[in-house]
Amino acid sequence: MLMYSVKGKMLRIVATGAQPEGERQAMYDDIAEDPRVTLRSVVLVDARRADEPAGVDDIQHRASTFVTRLGGKLGPACAVVVSPRLEQAGQQFKEATRRLGLTVELFRDQLEASKWLATFE
Repeated sequence: MLMYSVKGKMLRIVATGAQPEGERQAMYDDIAEDPRVTLRSVVLVDARRADEPAGVDDIQHRASTFVTRLGGKLGPACAVVVSPRLEQAGQQFKEATRRLGLTVELFRDQLEASKWLATFE
């Protein structure tokens, strides 16, 4: 399941369990049409309760879709909060998005992630 919220220039996405492709695409469409989401928003993804991706190819696809579909709404940085079991998948996502020009950092704590993102606002 995916949910998002907006606070100022921060877009917060919470991923829980599995996130089928159609659900991700629908959320990206909603974000694109949502006037509360400003251009060049910083993004906090809370993936602590998400299921593990299917593998490296799935992670690379998700990274590419994330960057492409958010387009101009996506700002210079994204903080991803992961649990220890998702650390490796988080590192792979970080590397995949880096190649696409996005700065991503991993965190275990949402407060620390928010503080880091505040330096980009």
